Amino acid sequence: MHIGALYIHVQYTVLSDAVPFCLFFLSGAVREAGGAFGKKEKAQEDQYFRQEQQKQLDALKGHIADEISHHKDEIKRHQEAIKRHEEKAKKLK
Repeated sequence: MHIGALYIHVQYTVLSDAVPFCLFFLSGAVREAGGAFGKKEKAQEDQYFRQEQQKQLDALKGHIADEISHHKDEIKRHQEAIKRHEEKAKKLK
């Protein structure tokens, strides 16, 4: 994609069913010129994308924690059902 003097390359990767992970690769006139401003811009961009990646990882960790909690609840529910069925089977003997 080309926007003015700024070139953007976007790469999408799916880490889970619910959280898409997106990487942006930017190159613009200021960075290409080099020098202190180019280095500063690159450092700011890198920091921004590290923060975005951290937010995405935190969201993914939260999603996984929710899934684990759900499955533990399901296990408990199934164990209770097994116990009820075993008690019914004992009464029938």
